[in-house]
Amino acid sequence: EVVPGIPPALSPVILRMLAKKAEDRFPDAESCRLAWIDIGVQLGVLGRAELDARPRTSAEMPALVPLPPPPSSAPPPVPAPAPAA
Repeated sequence: EVVPGIPPALSPVILRMLAKKAEDRFPDAESCRLAWIDIGVQLGVLGRAELDARPRTSAEMPALVPLPPPPSSAPPPVPAPAPAA
């Protein structure tokens, strides 16, 4: 189904992302990202600031879950005694 208002320039990238055969899809996420940037430039929706922005690496991104505390030098807790039978 074709959705009105969607620019036709998006179709080749979307179809390539959805390709059944792996060799027909983008080889990696960076290639896909660059294709979207090209479309953004073609459509005039990306300005110079977006093109100059360097993608952040995972090391620069905040963790989505709290990190566990660092290992402690304290002895491990003593296990509870087994219940009497």
